[in-house]
Amino acid sequence: MSGMSGGGTRLAGRVAVITGAARGVGELLARKLSARGVKVALVGLEPDALKQVSERLHGESAYWHADVTDQEAMARVAREVGERFGRIDIVVANAGVANGGPFAASDPEAWRRVIEVNLIGSAVTARAFLPALTESRGYLLQVASLAAITPAPMMSAYCASKSGVEAYAHCLRGEVGHKGVG
Repeated sequence: MSGMSGGGTRLAGRVAVITGAARGVGELLARKLSARGVKVALVGLEPDALKQVSERLHGESAYWHADVTDQEAMARVAREVGERFGRIDIVVANAGVANGGPFAASDPEAWRRVIEVNLIGSAVTARAFLPALTESRGYLLQVASLAAITPAPMMSAYCASKSGVEAYAHCLRGEVGHKGVG
C-alpha cells in the first residue's frame, strides 16, 4: 500500500475491507489500519472470531460472514459495506487456506478447495469490490506468498494457487491502473 503509507492522517477516515480477517495477517492488518483511523470491514467464515477481532479494534468496524468463493455473497457484502460506511477505499484480498502432503495421495476436494479459496476467491473479491474501488480511486492489496515463486514439495495446491494469484494480480494492475485503482 505504498501509495497510502504516508502516516496515519492519510489513512484516517478511509474504509478498508479485509477478507480472512479472523486471525493471522488479516487480523494484524485490521488492527494496524484501525489504529491509524481506518474504518474496517472484516470478512470471513468464522463469525465468532470476526466479532472478537471487531470488538478489539480501536475505531469503527463491522464484520460479515461470507465465503470469498461465493460471487453472490461477496456482491452482497460489497453492497452492504458500501451502505454501512458510505465508501470503500481499500480492499485486502487476504483469505487463504493451505494443506500439505504428497499430491498423489491428496484428497482431490481438499486440493481443489485450496485453489478455489486462494485464487478464485481472490478474483471473486476483486470482481465484487472493483466498482467501489474505481469510484473511490482506491487500492486493492492482493496477498500472495513466496510460494508463488518457490516451489515447495508437499504443498502443490498452495504453491499453484499463489503462483496463479501473483500472475492474476499483475494482470489486473494493468487493467485497472488507468482507472485510478492501485
